[in-house]
Amino acid sequence: MTEFEAIIPASADDAESAAFRSIESALRFALGNRYRGEPDSLAQHQKRIAGRGGAPRFESDEERSAMAGVIRRRISTMHPSRHALLVVRFAPRAFPCACRRACCSGWAKNDEWAEALSTLVADSIVAVSGHVSNRQLRAGIVQRWAGASRVNIGILAEKCGVHRDTAGKQAKLIRKWLDQLERSALDEADLCLSGQPVDNSQ
Repeated sequence: MTEFEAIIPASADDAESAAFRSIESALRFALGNRYRGEPDSLAQHQKRIAGRGGAPRFESDEERSAMAGVIRRRISTMHPSRHALLVVRFAPRAFPCACRRACCSGWAKNDEWAEALSTLVADSIVAVSGHVSNRQLRAGIVQRWAGASRVNIGILAEKCGVHRDTAGKQAKLIRKWLDQLERSALDEADLCLSGQPVDNSQ
């Protein structure tokens, strides 16, 4: 069994003894659910990640699953908004599907990602407090920020029945809120994975 002194290194000098070299690689590993894939996905994933200096070469599927569980359990204590942002940022929107049914597109929706997106859309109302807010518009803005949509803000505004200028102003406010939330989410996740106490009251 592979032994590591920490999930993520406390400093650059500790990188070799940690399971992951960065908080981002640890989150992609745990939220990506790669350890649940096809039998040959373990070797493929390890080869791909090792080439990027990310996840370590675990000895078995069980060991990988256990590490993913530890990371998920620790970040589950995070503030809901910040946890949702990490899922949207680091989890895949869909997983490959090999059911081969006639109706299958080859991909299955990741319900965890969809639920996290819904949480962010609901919580993003604080970014436009004092303004008349359209949920559909907020959803489109959050999806654009997350890379899940490339629809032009003008087209989005028209679909939502909102003036283009209003949509642009709210998009700027929501993107700023999401950027700030991402920074605080990564800081909190770092505390969770480093085993330090976390204040979830804010």
